[in-house]
Amino acid sequence: MLEGCLREADFLTSEIALVDKEIARYAVENAEIRRLMTIPGVDVTTAATLMATIGDIKRFPSPRHPRRLCRP
Repeated sequence: MLEGCLREADFLTSEIALVDKEIARYAVENAEIRRLMTIPGVDVTTAATLMATIGDIKRFPSPRHPRRLCRP
């Protein structure tokens, strides 16, 4: 049973690596993601997640509006 779990963990690790590569490939072509990555501590996955969550910034009344979504 343990060996099966380890094989599954290895498989999922390789799948995550493939997804990370796809995100990186997309990020290279996306100016907004590249710009977000200039913020200290924001890597490609974080920047892509922010873009996926926020979407088009123009849908908000002001550029500062999305930060209100982050309040607890």
